[in-house]
Amino acid sequence: MAYVKKPLKDKVKPSKLDKKQFTIEPSAASEETIVLLFETEDDASKAARIDKLSVVGLPTSGAGVTDIVWVNNFWIKKADDDYLNGVTYHVQLKDRPGMSLVYFDGVNVLAYQQTPIPLPEGWIDISLNVGDPSLGWGGKG
Repeated sequence: MAYVKKPLKDKVKPSKLDKKQFTIEPSAASEETIVLLFETEDDASKAARIDKLSVVGLPTSGAGVTDIVWVNNFWIKKADDDYLNGVTYHVQLKDRPGMSLVYFDGVNVLAYQQTPIPLPEGWIDISLNVGDPSLGWGGKG
């Protein structure tokens, strides 16, 4: 099945306490909630739109990883509807020890190369600067 970008309604929740933070809720059984956190309010203000996207049809392998389970998918767009690329932000998600973290940039599945920062209760913090990532975990091929 080919991947089709389809925004899903009511899945992105801005924080009431922090203008830099958004929670992106799951829409499928394989998915989980993630937290998106911009480094500054100025960076957050550049994001005119953040939408949750479906994971249906995303690749199941790539970057030397197989059996990818996509845990969330979203895009960040500027006011002109282009992707907000080049602005660093953080994503907090549940760790899956023994599995490889990957992201899909719309063309290729790429291995996440940086070391995630451990957080309490089995979560990790990663940084990205691409406006249209899908996040997933898979086993080494």
